[in-house]
Amino acid sequence: MNFKNLLILILLFLCFCFLYIITKHNDYSNSSFFIVLIIILFLIINVALALKIKKLRYEFFLSFVSIIACFYLADLFISMQFSKLDSVTRRALKAKKLKMPFDTRSKIEVIQDHKNKGFLLRPSFSPKQWLKHDFSITPLSGISNDNVLMGNESGINIIGKTDKYGFNNPNSIYKKSIKIALIGDSFTFGTSLNYPSTFAGLLFADSINALNLGIPGTGPLAQYAIFKEYALHHKPEYVFWFFYEGNDYNNLNQEKKIKLYQKYLNDNHKQNLIYKQNEIDSILVSWYDNKFIQKDKKLTFSNKLIRLIKLYNLRYRFNITPRKNYTTTNPDLELFENFIKK
Repeated sequence: MNFKNLLILILLFLCFCFLYIITKHNDYSNSSFFIVLIIILFLIINVALALKIKKLRYEFFLSFVSIIACFYLADLFISMQFSKLDSVTRRALKAKKLKMPFDTRSKIEVIQDHKNKGFLLRPSFSPKQWLKHDFSITPLSGISNDNVLMGNESGINIIGKTDKYGFNNPNSIYKKSIKIALIGDSFTFGTSLNYPSTFAGLLFADSINALNLGIPGTGPLAQYAIFKEYALHHKPEYVFWFFYEGNDYNNLNQEKKIKLYQKYLNDNHKQNLIYKQNEIDSILVSWYDNKFIQKDKKLTFSNKLIRLIKLYNLRYRFNITPRKNYTTTNPDLELFENFIKK
């Protein structure tokens, strides 16, 4: 194989690598370096090839540039034609085909619409949203007796109400002794579900007094903290812990770096949150109303530019958009085993 053919093969390989990374890679923040490196190598080899065989230098270079330009022009056209090409709009289109109702409003739009009608509504909560804030205490639940927007996975925005400790329960559950405590993340909490359809609600309908201590976005250590703060206080006969391998190992690796959760591995550590709900409400009401509700979830110019660079809209039309990988290849099994034993 002569030098010319070798350079052409390398160029074709670099083109393949470039297209593979921007279409298949799950974490673009980590692949950006490789994309830039491939482009630089392509330019260097293209110059070398042009110097070696002058006859092909313009034709080959212009052909490649033309192909890439066509991809980006197509993506730009699609983004202009489908300016709201996000997950909500895609689901709405599918719902329309199935002749199902679908509320396309964002969380903020739903909350604002209810506010205009005199109905105070807030989004569902997760401790990881406020862990970085320097509060006097760190809440692990939500605002008590609050109207909460549970989510819209079915096409309908579900509204629930928290109990006196900020969890997804009716207050009537505390009139009797707790038989079962349920601990977990959004699956247990019942995101996008009416209370009767949650695990706790189904048990409650069967005359089993089940306490729902599930909180969205939490992992094993946060759930252990909730267990110590709330479940132990109510002394349930049984505790059901819902663990999902799809993301809970990853959450464990993240939460072990948080000092608050590290403290809960100490048998004596507690914030006594169950006696501090008024303080929790004051902290979270201020945080939600002053910060969270002001966030605009619409795509910014930079988001749109990044999507264009990644050919997101074009790839979506051909169903080759990457899926996020929530699993971890290196779970801290020793830590997992240690706190399970507790």
